[in-house]
Amino acid sequence: MPFPLARIDGSICVDDFLPYTNLSIERALRLIPLEDDPESHRNLYAWFMNETGNEGIRFHGSTLPGVKFKHVAQRGIHVPSRHRYAATVTVAYNSLYSDNNDGARVDLGDGTWILYYSAHQNNSGGTTDMHWNQKLVNCLMDGVPVGVFLQQNSSSSSYLRFLAFVEEFNPENELFTLHGPVTPETEHLFASATPQAEMGGVGNG
Repeated sequence: MPFPLARIDGSICVDDFLPYTNLSIERALRLIPLEDDPESHRNLYAWFMNETGNEGIRFHGSTLPGVKFKHVAQRGIHVPSRHRYAATVTVAYNSLYSDNNDGARVDLGDGTWILYYSAHQNNSGGTTDMHWNQKLVNCLMDGVPVGVFLQQNSSSSSYLRFLAFVEEFNPENELFTLHGPVTPETEHLFASATPQAEMGGVGNG
């Protein structure tokens, strides 16, 4: 069951829900409900991994190869109709949330980075939109990745493309922390942060 966003009164992270779990694409695909089309999600994730670091348009209004649902919203968090999980997020340069570290990226030195993403609001300075943000919290809770479109400058219609896991949400500053890029070369870095010696023989994904 989803953890209601309204009940979050402190920072949460993926290890709160999945302390002994190695995050991976195959594990995530096993969690996608049949009615949400796991095969389309597989193709969506593959497209973003193949496009890692490439810059281009978002194909707004169309679909990606092998993906039956629209993959991107006009802005912000995109959730296919009636789906449990967000599919993509778009980080616009100088967005409504630019004073909140939205879009700030920190290199971790191991081939990955963390990216701060502001919770979706209904308008500038408006209330936080529970519906869209809840779908991103679902990704955090269950270890399901999202595609990321990151705009590099305000005058460009091109976006960098990545796949990332949602690893933290802080309701105080309303920031999500995304960890990426997820690629075949970096996927092993998304293993459980809990040392094997503390697992007590508990299996993981």
